[in-house]
This record gives sequence, C-alpha cells and structure tokens, in this order.
Amino acid sequence: MLQFVKVQSNGLRGKCTRCAFSTAGKNARISTALEFEIKRLAEGYSKRGQLMAHRLNSLEGVSCQHSWGETYVCPRVKLPPAAIAAAAQEGLNGCVFYALELLNMMDVRVTPGSILGTSHELERIPGAVHYRVNVLYREEDLNDLIMKIMTFHHEFMKMFT
Repeated sequence: MLQFVKVQSNGLRGKCTRCAFSTAGKNARISTALEFEIKRLAEGYSKRGQLMAHRLNSLEGVSCQHSWGETYVCPRVKLPPAAIAAAAQEGLNGCVFYALELLNMMDVRVTPGSILGTSHELERIPGAVHYRVNVLYREEDLNDLIMKIMTFHHEFMKMFT
C-alpha cells in the first residue's frame, strides 16, 4: 500500500513535506537513499546560497544572509533617497521598484520583499527594501545571475546617487 507521510517541517525537509512509502503504518521510516538525497540537495543549496550571499554582501548598501538548506536568499538593500522618491513618483514601494528595475534592465526575476511581508527590523531602517531570489540554478548559471544582479546594483546606485 502506498502511504504519504510528512517528513519534517523546517528547512529543505519542509520543502519535501510528503514522501511516498511502500510500507503501511505510522512508523514508516525515511529510506537511507531518500535521506542521503535530501542531505545532498540541502548541501548543494547551502553552497549556492552562501556563494550568492557572500557576493551580494560585497555590494554597497546590501546585507544578505543564508540559512542552511534554504532554496533562496533575501538580500536587504538600502536605497538612496532619490530611488525612494522615484518609486513613490511611480506609485510603487521600494521593493517593487527595485525588482521591476532589475527585471527591466537585466531580465532577472526576483520576488519583491513587500509581497512576502516586511520584518520589523526592516521597518526601522529608512529606505531599506528586500527581495527573494532562488538559488536553484546550476553553478555556472548562478554565477551569471549573480553577475547580472551585481552589475544592475552598481548601475542602479549610480543612477540614484
């Protein structure tokens, strides 16, 4: 009998919330092969996330951390007042403005942080915005993505400083 059970609710394992088991009963265990595959994926995501966070942290006004096994990073960006004013002039918040500019200039899609909710820490920092970008790319593609984001950020800051 095929049974679906919840694996775990945090990190990457939370992303793999249902696993098929060919045994019945509440005590069904995760196979060693599945456990190995989850660990391998989490380590790969972690490596890519750390790479992206490290590179983005080198940018002016950017702060980025990565949690082990997560499939995305959420950089915080301190926008110059002129960028905030330009966003307001277009009727947008800073998160959406930055994300749309990144899309328009570099064809890079990110999720504006305002869609995800704003942390209390962010609310206390004038001009701070954030966005989510996933790290589910092959390493060479991830390097290209990071270079596009870095190039965009330099150009964006030049335009609004």
